[in-house]
Amino acid sequence: MIVWGQSITSLRTILLLLTVVFSSTCMAVSTAEHRLAAGQTRVDIGKTYHFWRDPTGQQTINEIIRRQYDPRWTLAASSPPNFQYTNDTVWLRFELISAQSHDSDYFLELSSPFLDDIEVHHVKRNHFGDLYIASSMRAGDDRTLTSSSNYRLPIFPIQVQAGVSELVYVKVRSSSAISFSVALWQRDAYISSEQTVQAFYGFFFGLMVVMACYNLVAWLFIKEPMYLCYVFYALSIVFFQASISGFGALYLWGNVDWLLDKGLVISISLSFLFGALFVWHLLLLKIQHVIYQKAVITTMWTYSGILLASLVLPESILAPVAQVVGITACLALLLTGSLLSWQGHEMARYFVIAWGLLLIGTVVYTLVVRGVLPRTPLTEYMQPVGMTLEVMLLAVAMALRVNQERDARKHAARTALDLAQKVNAMNAEKLILFSEDNQVLEYQAVEQEEQLTVMRQELDVMKERLDGIVPVDLVETVEGQPNTAKLIEDASSESDKIISIERRRKDSLDS
Repeated sequence: MIVWGQSITSLRTILLLLTVVFSSTCMAVSTAEHRLAAGQTRVDIGKTYHFWRDPTGQQTINEIIRRQYDPRWTLAASSPPNFQYTNDTVWLRFELISAQSHDSDYFLELSSPFLDDIEVHHVKRNHFGDLYIASSMRAGDDRTLTSSSNYRLPIFPIQVQAGVSELVYVKVRSSSAISFSVALWQRDAYISSEQTVQAFYGFFFGLMVVMACYNLVAWLFIKEPMYLCYVFYALSIVFFQASISGFGALYLWGNVDWLLDKGLVISISLSFLFGALFVWHLLLLKIQHVIYQKAVITTMWTYSGILLASLVLPESILAPVAQVVGITACLALLLTGSLLSWQGHEMARYFVIAWGLLLIGTVVYTLVVRGVLPRTPLTEYMQPVGMTLEVMLLAVAMALRVNQERDARKHAARTALDLAQKVNAMNAEKLILFSEDNQVLEYQAVEQEEQLTVMRQELDVMKERLDGIVPVDLVETVEGQPNTAKLIEDASSESDKIISIERRRKDSLDS
């Protein structure tokens, strides 16, 4: 019995140790701590966090704090918040542990400018270890709930104390996709980084606007539809980048709620619509195979429908459709350009390169937003860089096409001039031959006229002789013989007719 009791005691001890080890392991795994080291300017805290989905949206920060050990808190690791389109209110929780020797000012940055309502609560511990709310802030693009910000993205100042553990609760409610990365910046580092970002986007927007204005002037003089489509396509790209970067809401449309809600879908629709129109005119698809025509026409009509539907339908319905159609349209246009390039279309080669750069930038940007690729200056700026290179290459393609058309017109003009010279030479030769024929005919007519004059004179002499011998009215006609005087008169009248005919012919030739 004693041995049995000792065995049970040993078993209990082992189970207790296993429980402690398992609990410690679970606590280690479930801890979403982010240590702030000295000299660290940026900490990516959006890949390890706890989240709670509240379908009712009625939970308050005090209730959430009291329920910090509720099993409904779920740990997410190696993936930034990405809840797509949902009606739930999402709560996020981050734990910050400062390893610095002094208090520091930080900026909490959420990388999406489309979130409607954001609440950030900085929670600290008092001397007794109890949690309390040190500060609460609110932001978002719903101006009826939050005030406008001086930053292009949702930014929240947080002061982190040295050597203590603190919590940050983030509440997000939005009709747009709840998908963003979260970073904690040192204040000075963020301001310096934002100046670099503003300089880059200033160059990007400036270049796009300059290219649009230049091609607008070219269209006013040339009246080529390709230039006008290029202008609207470049401005659509500016609209899209201004929307996703946050500069549009910060500097352009401000508190216009309609554009804040609809800007993303409208900009995407306009970009694809005018991009397809530009491709139609650049590649001269009107004279190409009907399959290429249908691919571009389908893209234009589809995004025209999405553009009109965006005026009444919410983004949560149209954005997924626009994304799927966008991928299909990109591949269809790229395939169209590749086939035309393979058939020897020179402009299609430039289009394939330009469109490929745009696709690479867009894919990289999407992977960064999804958290697959890290957010670095290279990956963050890949899409606008791709758009810039695309627009410049398309401008080069338009210039080459204009040069080709100009060379074709010069060649046609030279060919027409050669043909005109040949025709003029043939006409001159005909005129020479005609002139020579006229000279011969005129010489023959003069000779005939002289002969007729001589003959008429002889007839007049013969008539005078007959008049002197016998009166005309007494001259009798021998039976079966014609009257001599009558014959002379008939001959004279015939000669007069011949002379008048020759004169009229000569006059007509002279005229």
